[in-house]
Amino acid sequence: MPPTDWDVRFRDLLPRFAGVLRQLASRGYVKEASQGTEAIHDFYLDAWPGLQQRFDPHKGTFGAYATAAFRRFARRRMVEEAQWIRMLRSDAVDAASLERGADESYDLGLVRAAVIALDPKDRELLERRYGNPEQSEREISRDLGASRYVVRQRLARALAELAVRIDETGGVREDARVMRDVFVERKPDALVAQELGMTLPQIRAARRRVLEFFSRATGERR
Repeated sequence: MPPTDWDVRFRDLLPRFAGVLRQLASRGYVKEASQGTEAIHDFYLDAWPGLQQRFDPHKGTFGAYATAAFRRFARRRMVEEAQWIRMLRSDAVDAASLERGADESYDLGLVRAAVIALDPKDRELLERRYGNPEQSEREISRDLGASRYVVRQRLARALAELAVRIDETGGVREDARVMRDVFVERKPDALVAQELGMTLPQIRAARRRVLEFFSRATGERR
């Protein structure tokens, strides 16, 4: 299929979009090179069609209008993704930290019940990422044909839902508060630690414990 005039316009604006990404990178918004490529790709799919319809030629040039729209789109996206990366990171904690208090804090049957209650698509995504064996975000992105931004967005949403359901079951008593604050409220680890009277290593170990027991629960269910 030959390119449309709007496809040509989009390609002509790519240098401007690259300049926007360089500016955002200099301010700390862009952490990985793939984020810029995915931002341009998703802007074309999600925002470009509507942009064409909303443009008013009496208010300026289309190039300036599209560049400003891309800057807003990319910056909002980078801020959100930075939150998700922080929420989804797997902290390196020693095995003793994972096991400490596990016997009295966890009921695998209740955790499994929370997992089963998830939407099947969310459950499958979490099993891919945190099950046994684990898949990387990049592998999941490739398998699903989605950007890593979309994968992270869906993972964060699924973990928030899991946190709520685990809290409702009572299967994870103390760690459930951490889960809610980190995954549902999206609070930084330092703030969660301050509010709960815990240390940062304890917050990170709690988050990792939940993911570890999620892996065990799904492993036993298979």
